[in-house]
Amino acid sequence: MSVDDRSRGDLRAELKALRTRNEELQLQLEGLEETRAKLAMSEERLTRLFAAAPFALFLETVAGMIVDCNPRAVEMLGYKRDELIGMHISKLMPTDVANTLPELVDEQLTMGGTFVKATNVRKNGEQFPVEVSTRLVNLVEGKHVFVVVRDLSASDDR
Repeated sequence: MSVDDRSRGDLRAELKALRTRNEELQLQLEGLEETRAKLAMSEERLTRLFAAAPFALFLETVAGMIVDCNPRAVEMLGYKRDELIGMHISKLMPTDVANTLPELVDEQLTMGGTFVKATNVRKNGEQFPVEVSTRLVNLVEGKHVFVVVRDLSASDDR
């Protein structure tokens, strides 16, 4: 059927339907843009909180590989961030403490987290007391461990 064969009424009805659909799509687009802006704000807020935390924060795989860390972790341990990312946590503790990791991982998986006083090792080899709190978290990529480490070396809580 050619345009000439269609009635003006049919064309007007089709144009009205297209305009209505266009308005619906514009509203959906506005909603998506608003959602994207809220998501960006939320991501920025969480990024700033992660960076400003007074304790060392780590995101690790269940196998103990560091996926992410905050600036306090870098400062506390003396490594650059890119040195820590991908490092196994056993490198940050004395051997005797590292030997207890399998038990701690089992506890994390069973209980959903742990809380221990332990010893960490800075890049320069200095050992120092810490409090370590872990929590198992389910992320899109799978199970991870969120770790908060508090340096006790300048504290009376040792």
